[in-house]
Amino acid sequence: MLDPKAEAVLIKSSEQGYWEDKTSEIASYRVDADATLVRFIRGSKTYRYRTGRIQTLRRPEMIQLTDDVWVEIRGRRSSGAVAACRFSGPAGARIRVFSAGGAGVRHELHPECDVRIVRGATSSPRAAQVLAYWRQIVGAMPAGRDGPNPLKRAYEQLTHVHPDSVLGRYLNGRPIGEGEGLDVVPIFPFSSNVSQRAAVKNALRFPISVIEGPPGTGKTQTILNLIATLIATPRVNVGVVSFNNAAVDNVLEKLTAQGFGHVVANLGNRDKKRRVLSRPGCPELRR
Repeated sequence: MLDPKAEAVLIKSSEQGYWEDKTSEIASYRVDADATLVRFIRGSKTYRYRTGRIQTLRRPEMIQLTDDVWVEIRGRRSSGAVAACRFSGPAGARIRVFSAGGAGVRHELHPECDVRIVRGATSSPRAAQVLAYWRQIVGAMPAGRDGPNPLKRAYEQLTHVHPDSVLGRYLNGRPIGEGEGLDVVPIFPFSSNVSQRAAVKNALRFPISVIEGPPGTGKTQTILNLIATLIATPRVNVGVVSFNNAAVDNVLEKLTAQGFGHVVANLGNRDKKRRVLSRPGCPELRR
């Protein structure tokens, strides 16, 4: 059996025409001048693959993962990733990600364009010291009349700070640059005026945006148009969060009233999560 940390063997499917990672299925192989001879673990027959149908990648660059360095695959953090390595090849670089699970360590090979190695914002000693100082202040705050200090739990659970988040930028003094947002054309299915449309466009152009105004000036309508634009963009998800459940419920109610309730999963508390996960026709969520 081949060592997935040392080499990778990809074979192009004759039907679909895409590269498949066959490393874990191969017992041995030998590269000749114009072909590669492959023997699989199951079976004793040797198969001959011409050069254009097989890639053998070796001597990868190991990528160190720590508590503050993690892997994102197609924009989502890889749960349980414990190691990664990068293979260079004629058809582009690929990254193998090793993840720990109930059945042991498994591995998957991805095109480099689908993988991002993220260094957390607190990998900087100065940023880590600032966050630790805030935790000390919050930890020393007494409980209120309504119960424990709500900030204490939030800070205890804050173990990873994404470098592109508001907090990550603040901790490292990173400026907010124009053009770091999404390059998408906004849509406005909900009523809006000139200033609200400008707010949506600015929110898409910049990674961080603050929209403020007194009650009745259309902040929720602006949020609804932002949500509509983002969910219409491939591979983009939206999270609406607030310390006030009423604010999130207000967005949900207005989306539902306009017939868009099916795109929303209300995960505000345990009961709401249970109702979402038990929806008929949502096997992905139930898993």
